[in-house]
Amino acid sequence: MLRNFPSWFPGTYYATYARKSAHFFEQLLEYPFRQVQEQMVCRRKAEGRESTARPSFVASQLEALHANGQVDDVSSTKQIKLAAAAAYSAGAETCQARAQEEINAVIGSDRLPDFADRENLLYVECVLQETMRWNLAAPTGIPRKAVEDDVYNGMFIPKDSTVITNFR
Repeated sequence: MLRNFPSWFPGTYYATYARKSAHFFEQLLEYPFRQVQEQMVCRRKAEGRESTARPSFVASQLEALHANGQVDDVSSTKQIKLAAAAAYSAGAETCQARAQEEINAVIGSDRLPDFADRENLLYVECVLQETMRWNLAAPTGIPRKAVEDDVYNGMFIPKDSTVITNFR
């Protein structure tokens, strides 16, 4: 509804901000998708040469669409773009690379990590904990209300504070 109001109208700051920022969001959606598409096109034109597209989520999803004859399915393409953008923006070059380095140093490349490795993969454990804290798929605890002032592990919790438990 706010998009119909002029930018000078009081209370439309966020609508104006969204209009100005829309192209950044579009780039976030389009860039990873376009990169893989270009690599896949180069592979098909190379006739017999090995693929320049590394195995990835986008490549596998596009190949599945192609195999099912749904190359022009706008809805599926949009879903792939959204999922790829989420993965791309999650810190593919920093957090993921450091976690992979730790896995390679502790476990090597012969097998996948399992729960027994958790205590030796400190950085990966922190990434997992932060992921669970920041973007949970489902609620992990029931919010509680402090009925009186309390101190827990050296932290002061004032009366009437909302406390949400954590798995850890």
